[in-house]
Amino acid sequence: NMSGMVLIEQGCRFFRHVVVGDTLSPFWEVDRIWSDGGKKYLRAATTIFNQHDEVVLEGFHVYRFVQEA
Repeated sequence: NMSGMVLIEQGCRFFRHVVVGDTLSPFWEVDRIWSDGGKKYLRAATTIFNQHDEVVLEGFHVYRFVQEA
């Protein structure tokens, strides 16, 4: 059996410019997990901070769990 996740949807919003030399720190957090029609999904919230601890991007990813025989 092989299992994994497939990216279903993503979105983001940019708040600040990023330039060469900036230091970026990503943060990824599971927002929710749910089932629908026998399929299982995961939604993750994402945030990227710059070196001044300012938010430069906020977004999300939705994945579907898959299991192959």
